Amino acid sequence: MFILLCSYVIFSCALGSTCTGGKCKTSEKSVPQLKMIPARSPCESFPCQHGGTCQPLYETNDYSCFCIKYYTGKNCEKCPCHGKADGKYKDPNNCYGFIICLNSLAYYMDCPAGLKYNAETDQCDLPQNAKC
Repeated sequence: MFILLCSYVIFSCALGSTCTGGKCKTSEKSVPQLKMIPARSPCESFPCQHGGTCQPLYETNDYSCFCIKYYTGKNCEKCPCHGKADGKYKDPNNCYGFIICLNSLAYYMDCPAGLKYNAETDQCDLPQNAKC
């Protein structure tokens, strides 16, 4: 793939085609109906938050965020503590730990070895006492 300057905007034209007047022109031997795709990445503004990875979708000039564990939303903007009061909460993905929410930030804590978090007593407990 070649990157060519075309009408002051950078575009990608497939191998075997030329850029003229902002459009990809194909020769007799090249593939017909080539689609011009802007070379500017939709991820250029780093839209994914909290360590999420941005995957550009050039065909639609959009992006998709791959969020790290626990974060959700189009831009990985939703934290498990969003909208929750400060305190301890059950970790939905780990019976052997819990989440402390403080100022809308999540802190993941582990219980001591062999214990599970008991949401009813708000502490780490013997596995038979914890409902997890």
